[in-house]
Amino acid sequence: MIKLVSYEPSFASRFADVSEFQCGLLLGGIADEEECLFLPIELPPMEVGPSLTRPKCIRDLNERWVASHCRNLNRMIPGGVRVSGMCLVASVSEFNSSQDHIHKILRSFPKDNPIVEEIVDVHYHERLLLLIDPVTKSFTCKVFDGDLQHSPFRSVSVKSRPFINSYKSFKTYISLSLETVLPTDRKKEEILLQLQAAVSPYLHSLLTDANLLVNGEFRNGSDHVLIDGTDFSSVSQSSVGKHGRKSNRAAKRRSYVTSGTDGAGQTDFMIERGDIRINKPVKHSIQQVHVEQGSWADVELTIFGPQFPRWQRAGSSSSLESGTSSDTGYNGGADVIDPYTTGYVPVNRLIVDGRIPGIAFLPSNVTVNNLLQALRKDLIHSILARLELLTDELHITSAELEVPRMLLPQRVLVRLPACPTLPLSDYKFISETADDVVARLHYFCIPMGVHGAGEMVDDGTIDPTSSGAESSTSGGFQSLPSSKDFIDASCLDTTLEKSPEIIGNDEYSETELIENMTQTVQPVAQFMSFSNPMFWVASAVVLLCCCLLSFTLIGSRYHAPI
Repeated sequence: MIKLVSYEPSFASRFADVSEFQCGLLLGGIADEEECLFLPIELPPMEVGPSLTRPKCIRDLNERWVASHCRNLNRMIPGGVRVSGMCLVASVSEFNSSQDHIHKILRSFPKDNPIVEEIVDVHYHERLLLLIDPVTKSFTCKVFDGDLQHSPFRSVSVKSRPFINSYKSFKTYISLSLETVLPTDRKKEEILLQLQAAVSPYLHSLLTDANLLVNGEFRNGSDHVLIDGTDFSSVSQSSVGKHGRKSNRAAKRRSYVTSGTDGAGQTDFMIERGDIRINKPVKHSIQQVHVEQGSWADVELTIFGPQFPRWQRAGSSSSLESGTSSDTGYNGGADVIDPYTTGYVPVNRLIVDGRIPGIAFLPSNVTVNNLLQALRKDLIHSILARLELLTDELHITSAELEVPRMLLPQRVLVRLPACPTLPLSDYKFISETADDVVARLHYFCIPMGVHGAGEMVDDGTIDPTSSGAESSTSGGFQSLPSSKDFIDASCLDTTLEKSPEIIGNDEYSETELIENMTQTVQPVAQFMSFSNPMFWVASAVVLLCCCLLSFTLIGSRYHAPI
């Protein structure tokens, strides 16, 4: 049961200039009985006919539209993070008169995959409603239990405190090997069901048979993952006080960037209004903040089990950038004999083989069991999301000539400037560019508060040369954020799925191979040149040796007894 909700001071400062209705979804994480809120994500404008409109009150919210945006965010968040609930900038009177409609919206939040439901904690069924009064700037938090048929709102304490520096990003990899036969009827639903049925035993093995090695060692589930004391910054209030001195020293060693989800430094004075504390920011480079706050935990994690051997890249697969591919088995419409099997192979065979990363965002004092659970959830979501996207692609190209091999969508790491510590992600096909990913982020991942009081964003705050700067507008709203939270290609990291087995210096392009061959042949060619005196000297020596050898053979034959 959630009893306390915490948010960063910079989280509250996003609403300092908001004076009209706004709505969005909350990204947070649960630690014991406390929910920590990382970032409020604005709901995208709703499609009404050919135009896009934004809701102006609670009654304008459509539960299906909110649920659709929730599903999209679920694809992007790592393990340990969830869509906690809704954030509303509205008066208390409007909330009281619209409780039934809010109940309906929260109850429509999509259920997780049944496989994931097996490992989901009971707290995950509780949804938050964070209400921010546009006049007094006071914060009120309610909890709604979506599992209960008739669940009234329950009030919980809400508190502002720094905690983002106590969180760490964790990363691991597993191998994925999947083979199935696509149905003859290339309907999207049929293809997806076939793929899900094929991958289901693999996912169940991940839930039941997999274990976690930490730095090559097997530990008890209750042991901490990070044993270095400097990495321990507990999320609980008691631990914050206990390790206060150590945290302060560590903060001084890390950098001059103070804690805060906006990634901005702060001065010594603060203006308080309601629950909002406005800090004077110190201008720092976004790239510096990404480096300081976007680090991974210094630990090697290995998920092992009967279905998860350590993946080694084969020499024949080195041409694949991410090591993750799908083979459609298309051969022009005729069955073929597979040399590795007996008999004929169907033309609709699909092979998925590669390496899948798992990401989790958790407190640095996380236990082995909790980390394994978060990594399991992220891996399952990642695999299913790729299969869904692949299904869409196969469905689109079903009437066209299919290529023998298709790359699965690559997982791209996203560090939003509003919260660079939080590792979000998107999936990009090989045919897509970084601009396509940025365009999706502009639509799905705009933090609340960047539009001020719901006003139209000044075009002067938008960099026309940046990736994804072009965006459609409707109804006086611009779908791009202000310059402070501007999202461009610098927020993306496409190296997440590159194989660690291959070092950049060991990979050669065709040009480099030609240059190496030229450098090898060039000394020989220079030596064989007729203009080189050494060539004539060597030729004379060889000729003299041949003559001496000939005279020796002739003389020995002449003096031999008959």
